[in-house]
Amino acid sequence: MSCLFCEEESCSHLFFDCVVAQQMWLVISDGLDLEVGKGFESIGKLCTLWGMWKLRDEFCFQHSSWKNMETLLLLVWKLAQTWVMLCPKEKKPELLGHLARMNEKTYTKVILL
Repeated sequence: MSCLFCEEESCSHLFFDCVVAQQMWLVISDGLDLEVGKGFESIGKLCTLWGMWKLRDEFCFQHSSWKNMETLLLLVWKLAQTWVMLCPKEKKPELLGHLARMNEKTYTKVILL
């Protein structure tokens, strides 16, 4: 697998070291008030990885091109929302709170980028 922005070939680069990945983690971290993007720590963070992977696949297999960070953030936010129904009942308020903060903060950041 290779990064289509930097042409480097490693999972670490694709998900954490690429400039697009670093910007994405910065915006998500700020939106959630949590530090994310330092490694493969939790399932919640996998929504972001999965969103980035799906976008990469669109580039590779559907020949689409980079539009903007908002497109990627929206994809990640939608993926995270699908976890709500799978989340244990006692954890749902926390997850919903994170999603609400992400929704409020990330779109403001994207507009400023």
